[in-house]
Amino acid sequence: MRKSTLKSQKAFTLIEIMIVVGIIILLASLAIPNLLRARITANESTAIKGLRTLSAVFASYRAVNPRYPIVFSELCEKTAPYLDDSWCSISSGKSSKVRQGYVYIMKYGDGEETQNQFLLLADPERKGITGNRGFEMNENGEIIDSSSGLGIGAAAPE
Repeated sequence: MRKSTLKSQKAFTLIEIMIVVGIIILLASLAIPNLLRARITANESTAIKGLRTLSAVFASYRAVNPRYPIVFSELCEKTAPYLDDSWCSISSGKSSKVRQGYVYIMKYGDGEETQNQFLLLADPERKGITGNRGFEMNENGEIIDSSSGLGIGAAAPE
């Protein structure tokens, strides 16, 4: 009687399980690169939007102060801060900040140029993983793709 109950039970064979696992691996190998590309594209879009926001923030700061800010923490120390604490909590006293896979760096000219000019860079924290392109923005609000030298969209409003 025991033999008949075992034969009536249905189960997957090892070959069937291996075929299913192979199909899952094939689908994952097709989907994962697309997901990584989507993440890089999203990081790059966020970096461009971040530079546009910083352009408006720098213009507002310059309208009230005699020069552009030198470190991100200057933008948080005011009574009505220009940026929220997420920009300043870790980077206090630094001219760089890492956000969403991009490193934002402030650069200035020498002497009198420091008051009137700046260059903001947004470079991938890990090239090929968090982003492929770097971006630059000057005091005019022009955003440029660092690798190609081509402009990205229109200048930010002042």
